[in-house]
Amino acid sequence: MKKIFSFFRLVSFGLALAVRLSAQEPDSTLTGLSLDELLNIKISAAAKYDQTISEAPASVTIITAEEIQAYGYETLEDVFKSVRGFYTSYDRNYSYLGARGFSRPTDYNNRILLLINGHTTNENYYGATYIGTDAGLNLDMIERIEIVRGPSSALYGTSALFAIINIITKTGGEIDGLEISAGAGSYRKRRGTALFGKEFANGVEMMISGLWVDSKGQDHYYREYDDPATNNGVAQNLDADKYAGAFANLAYKGWTLQGAFSSRRKGVPTGSFGAIFNDPAYRTTDEHALAEIKYDGAIAADKNLLWRGYYDYYGYNGTYPYEAV
Repeated sequence: MKKIFSFFRLVSFGLALAVRLSAQEPDSTLTGLSLDELLNIKISAAAKYDQTISEAPASVTIITAEEIQAYGYETLEDVFKSVRGFYTSYDRNYSYLGARGFSRPTDYNNRILLLINGHTTNENYYGATYIGTDAGLNLDMIERIEIVRGPSSALYGTSALFAIINIITKTGGEIDGLEISAGAGSYRKRRGTALFGKEFANGVEMMISGLWVDSKGQDHYYREYDDPATNNGVAQNLDADKYAGAFANLAYKGWTLQGAFSSRRKGVPTGSFGAIFNDPAYRTTDEHALAEIKYDGAIAADKNLLWRGYYDYYGYNGTYPYEAV
């Protein structure tokens, strides 16, 4: 018996208005900086206003675009495997992130807040954030990743318990052109990415990023199902992972418009939740979308105005095959 086990679509809207008592300064590049210069890099995730790393009341790690490229990271999970105090796990459906020795099953990463340019990406049902292929992010578009350890729920609310992760994307001027890549790998994996950025003469900056991946996956053996009735414990051709994502950012003076969409369909080979083992119908589909318009500009010599309106969407569809009763 095959049936849709769970389906929900979640939408959130919001408006925010804030006045900050600090002037904005452009971010410094990290390449070739001295230790003193590194400690004076400004971040905003720790206290919701710009301050240097040495002033931030937390332990901070910054992952640069150069590191992402040098190590060939393809997903956020790959990045976090290299971060001190973080560890990941994978159940052949979703990837999970632990911090400081704590990673409870069923937490769905809802104790860590993930931001993209300050925009919350945790969905509003479980409060989960996605770090694996379900995130649908082309890491080539990332300028740096700020990781601020420690509880910050007093500032950010739900999910900001263990850490805040803020992904800062590249600007159109930093990219200044078109980048296209394609590749193939084991288990009939195919991958393609595109990144375009431009700063126009009138001051408008545009960045567009896209990602598409299709992997057929590998066969898996599970000793618990080692019986002729369950294909001798071998799940065949059930580990497929197909996902795609797009991100766009448009900036002009103090105004920023950004949007994203991602979709992933994942085959599940484990027979979890009592589903029929080795049934090709067992799969999950996740979709994420966001749109945000923001103004961040000076209104006085020592004051900044921050205003933003946003829309978020999350959709889930799970097909769980069960025996008829």
